[in-house]
Parts: sequence; C-alpha cells; structure tokens
Amino acid sequence: MKKFYSQASAGPTDDGFGLFLDGKRMQTPAKKPLSLPNQALASAIAKEWAAQVDTIEPQSMPLTQLAATAQDRMSQQEVPAGQESERDKTLRILAEYAATDLLCYRSTHPQLAERQAAAWQPWLDWAAGAHGIVLHHTQDLMPIAQPEASMAQVAQRLAAMDPWELTAFMVLCPGLGSFVLALAVRDLNLSAEQAVKLASLDEAFQEETWGKDDEARQALAAKQADLEGAERFLQLL
Repeated sequence: MKKFYSQASAGPTDDGFGLFLDGKRMQTPAKKPLSLPNQALASAIAKEWAAQVDTIEPQSMPLTQLAATAQDRMSQQEVPAGQESERDKTLRILAEYAATDLLCYRSTHPQLAERQAAAWQPWLDWAAGAHGIVLHHTQDLMPIAQPEASMAQVAQRLAAMDPWELTAFMVLCPGLGSFVLALAVRDLNLSAEQAVKLASLDEAFQEETWGKDDEARQALAAKQADLEGAERFLQLL
C-alpha cells in the first residue's frame, strides 16, 4: 500500500492512548479506533509508522499488528449461545501446548537426551515452583497425561491474561512449542533469543551431526524475529 500520510504521532485519548496519522486517529482492521494501554506502546507504534518510506510494509510493524489483534480478537466479546469466542478458542488452544509441552518430550539418543535434561529441566522446575505447574517428562513418542491440578493452573494463568498479554502469548507459545518457555518469556525471566535456543536443541544437534542447513537457519531467524517482536510488545505493556 502506498504511504498516504506525512506524520505519525501518539497521544492520550478518552479511552487510553491512540495513534494519529496526520492528526486523524488510526483504526484497526475491524474499523475501531486503535486504543492502546499506555504512552510507551503508543509511541513505539507511532515510530513504526513514521519509519515507513514510500509504501506501507505491514511485516515491518509487528507492534501494530499485535495491538490490532489484541483489540479486535482477544477482548472478551458476546457470541451466540453454543459458539466459542475468539478469546476462548485461543485459551483452549494455548492450554494444549502445556499438555504436550516440548520440554516434556526427550530424545532416546543418549547425548541429546542429556543436553535436553540439562537445559530443559530447570525450566520445568521453575514452572512448578513459580506457578504450581508440575509437568512430567518422557522419552516415549506417545503423549502422556499431565496432572489435572497443573492443567487447572494453566487454565487459570491464561484466563488471567489481559488481551495484550494473551496476544503476545499466542505468538510465543506456538513459536516455541512450549507453554513453559513462553511463560518464562512473558514473566521476563528468559529472553526470546534464549528461548529460541532452548526450543531448538534438536535442530542444533542435527546440524552438528549432518552439517549446516541454510534454509532451516533462515526459518529459525524469521521465527526469532517474530518472537522478539512479541517480547518487546510485552516489555512495553
């Protein structure tokens, strides 16, 4: 899309903080005025728009995309009886990542399994101590059932997230394949870069064994960029 404005700015509004393009308040894809929770996030989003040159490149504005998703899709909305809201669907899907968390499935290869245990078990222990989420691990390929009490804690943690946190979490969880690592990034106990390294132990081991895979590296770099965008979004809340 061709750039249609000359100035982007952020400022307070009656419902929070907004983004203004040539003085006109920007709307979300759902045609609602973009309403942001604080000046820091609003200013960062304004900088994304100010950085556009001749055309608007949505992929270069991760904060804008996350904010619009939070407002349009992650707010609790009334739906017809028997239907699931977008937020409730997201909560259900994210809970499934805890039920099949990457950190709980270890390799049968002794050397890789040793690395996984050393790198992953401290974060499972952290989740148990900090959040009461105790998850068991296995070397079996078949899914294992996790404690009901832990899954109840997962549901409670997710339900307590506001639309902004939840939107970032829905990037972190699938990107890492791990509810626990995503939770650690959300709590600012782990950086997105560190989390990607932890989630990619298998790929790193394969690279050591079989050599570099440029395509896989590019995919990993793109994933890390997305996760770092979600991390920054959380830091600005």
